[in-house]
Amino acid sequence: MLDQDNDLTRLKGQSGTPKGQIVYVMGQVRDRHCRPIEGAVVEIWQASENGRYRHPRDRDNSAPLDPAFQYWGKNVTDKEGRYLFKTIKPGSYQAGRNWTRPPHIHFKVSHGDFRPFITQMYFAGDAYQQTDYILNEVPADQRDRVIVQLGSPGAEYEPDARLGHFDLTLLTP
Repeated sequence: MLDQDNDLTRLKGQSGTPKGQIVYVMGQVRDRHCRPIEGAVVEIWQASENGRYRHPRDRDNSAPLDPAFQYWGKNVTDKEGRYLFKTIKPGSYQAGRNWTRPPHIHFKVSHGDFRPFITQMYFAGDAYQQTDYILNEVPADQRDRVIVQLGSPGAEYEPDARLGHFDLTLLTP
């Protein structure tokens, strides 16, 4: 991981742009009392637009790697607990016989005063969510916490970019 930043659409020392829909993911990391947590490390990793990870365990995947995509990113929350990533919407992929994973982004959040937290963020409206074994482990009345709606980020972003809000809560050990 040569690049350890929050822009997965630009690779250090590389030219070109990754394939796929530009997506900004932003949110706030808070404690269980809704107080913002400054200095939390938020890491994400995900598949490319065609459903391929840059990881040794994904070498059986026949989809090509995207040489312009970073696949992993890191951001540290500000005073208000906010983070931001620029990435692309990942693709779905076969995870086993009769199982297709819907597009999702993995999150790991850590801070010295709290328990590390790992979760996945999904995109609203994907048909594969109905049969995703991992998402369906989340109680039905809580799934809206991990499924985001993408909207327009505003005039200061790329015209075709989308924006998703994903807040995270850390618990004390």
